Amino acid sequence: MKLLLVEDHDRMAKILCDLLQMKYGHEVEHAPTGQAALEALQKNWQELNALNWSSF
Repeated sequence: MKLLLVEDHDRMAKILCDLLQMKYGHEVEHAPTGQAALEALQKNWQELNALNWSSF
């Protein structure tokens, strides 16, 4: 599955990207800001999961 991870904390983004890639085999692109996320979505993204990690 192709995922776009939007996370402004670099360390948390690295941990989540590694986990999603290594443990679950997902293709992950990281966007550190909302603007970067919108730019990434203009690419050929077919699947999107949104997660606000800080709310857990």
